[in-house]
Order: sequence, then structure tokens, then C-alpha cells
Amino acid sequence: MSRYVPPSPGSSPETVDSAGTCRSGGEEGRRDVVETAGVLTAGSRTAISGVVVAGGWAARHAAAPTVRRWRRSTAPTLMAGRLQTRLVGSGASALVMLHGIVGCGDYYGASYDTLAEGRRLAVPDLLGFGDSYRSPSPSGHGLDAHLDALDEMAIALQLTGPLTVAGHSMGAVLALHWAARRQAQVERVIAMSAPLYLSPAEGSAHVSGLGRLEATMALDTPISRATCAWMCRHRTTAGWLAAGLKPHLPVPVARRGVLHTWPAYLASMEHVVLDSQWPTAMSTLAAAGIPVLLAAGDRDPVPVTGRAAQLARQYPTVTSVSHPTADHDLPLAEPDWCRLLLRGGLAQSQGRPSVPLVEDAPPLA
Repeated sequence: MSRYVPPSPGSSPETVDSAGTCRSGGEEGRRDVVETAGVLTAGSRTAISGVVVAGGWAARHAAAPTVRRWRRSTAPTLMAGRLQTRLVGSGASALVMLHGIVGCGDYYGASYDTLAEGRRLAVPDLLGFGDSYRSPSPSGHGLDAHLDALDEMAIALQLTGPLTVAGHSMGAVLALHWAARRQAQVERVIAMSAPLYLSPAEGSAHVSGLGRLEATMALDTPISRATCAWMCRHRTTAGWLAAGLKPHLPVPVARRGVLHTWPAYLASMEHVVLDSQWPTAMSTLAAAGIPVLLAAGDRDPVPVTGRAAQLARQYPTVTSVSHPTADHDLPLAEPDWCRLLLRGGLAQSQGRPSVPLVEDAPPLA
């Protein structure tokens, strides 16, 4: 049963049922009910979509080997010259590990700190990136500027003993050049996922292989400039957005990927990744008899297919090895496999490193 509620002037009649629920009367009332139901339905759809998207992100994030096998290092960091650097261990010799573009030293997680046994491990945030992004660089962020900053780091940390230099992606190219510059001190180089391009055009084609977002944002375009300018104004929001767009990365690694400036990014991309003249460094290292190990994943679109094997045939000091399932995030996805290569537990034979075959590497599970 319902009771009648007199309408106010200009309004539609309403009824209130025995439960006390107000119901609009007339055509206008029916329209209000339909519109309200529509709003609720749209809101419900939005909420459900949000839950589905969040659930999908969480599932992909939890399942990613790059996430499951990474833990943030708790080792101390210090400013060494102009580079914020993680420093672990002690000893006369040292291993220096260099990250890729739009990365930071955190890319190499806590498991890599075990490499400091019997030596020092130095993992810097490169000039213009990570916690070094505010460091002054009057000469810009090209190849020489990066190498000068690494020299300053070595002096500040008193890295005067034998050096092993390793790097990933852009860091691999820097490792080759820095080792060539310090050839009297360097014992060997490990270059992972190295973008060894012979021209900027070749490099651009392979950078595009990383994905649509990377292809759009990687090079000097109005969109990439505007995006970088927005990120500089809203770094916290940009960091969370980066984490949302890259569920395959550990959240701290994705968030810290926005810690750079446009000049640092552009100069590094153009003069280190796309056109660094790396063949000169490779020839210098070969002439000095310094072993170079080129490692990459078979599913990595960044390295040029067959180039590492070609260099291994060309230079007796170069060896190449590949991981059958890894992509460009090789150090994140396969830290055990990479640590085997980095430990120096590779038998030396006649001045040339003997690299284990893939099937002799740690289990891929």
C-alpha cells in the first residue's frame, strides 16, 4: 500500500510506499528514474572496468619474471664525483656496472650485490639519470660527458686497481668506450643487450622494435618533447603512470625511470645509443687484448641480429653468448644467468674467455 504526497507547485506528484521509499510520479518522474538508473549503470561499468584493469595489471605484474626475481638493494649509496653510486664490498679490484637509458642503478637488484665478494662493486646512476639527474654538466650529456663523469667517479672512489666493466643497453656502449679510455686498468668487458648500430638510421629501426610506446617516445619528436616537459613538472604522477604502463617492471624501477631531463635523454640517445662510433672502441680493446663478452637474449629486438657473432669472428678477443628466452630486460629477467657471466668464473684459455654454452648456464626456471 502507498500513501499520496501532495505535490509542490510546479512539481510532479510523488508517492511514498509503505517502506518509506519515495517514488516520482508522472512522465518526469519516470524519466528521472531511467536517467538515474543509467548513471548508476555507467558508474558501475566504470568501477567494474577499473577493477578488471587493475586486476589485469596486478596479474601481469605478479607473473613477470622481471618482477619476481628483483629485490631492491639495501646497500649504501654516496655521491662519487657527480654520480650517485651504490658501493659494496672491499678489495683492490672492482666491478663497475652501468645501466641503460631512462634507467638507474636500481635496475641491478640486490642479487647483484653478491658480486662484491672479494672486490668492490660500484653501480652508479649515470649522468643525467636517476639520482644523478640534477648533477651539473656544462658540456652536455653526450659520450664524452658520460665518460668524464665516470672518470670522476673512479677518482672519488679510488678505483685504482684492476677493473671489470659491465653494462646493459646504453650502459653496454658506455662500458666499451670507458674501457677503451682506461685500457691500462681494465681486465675485461661484459656488454649485455648492446645496441651496436652502424648508423642512426639502423639504430632508429631497432629502437622501434621495443614497442609502440617506446617507438613514439624514443626519438626527438614534438610528442616526446611535450611528454618529457610534462614529466619534469609532475615527476611523482609521471612515475606512477610509468609503473602503470609497464607492469612487467618492478614498480621502483619503473617509477625512477622518469628521473631524467630532456637534454640528458636526447643527447644520450643520439650520441651514445644511435651514433657512438663504438667500432673505434672495439678495435682499441682488441688491440689491447682486452676480452669482451657480448651477451643478449634471443628475443631482444634491440641488438642487430648476427652482429655479436660477426664481431666474435672478426676479433679473437670477442665472444658472444645468447639466452634463448630473454628479451631486452635480460639482467632483470635472468639475474642468475647474468651473474654467472659477471662473476668472472669463466675459464681463461690462451688469453680468450671461454664462455659457457646456454645449456651450461643456471636453470632458466
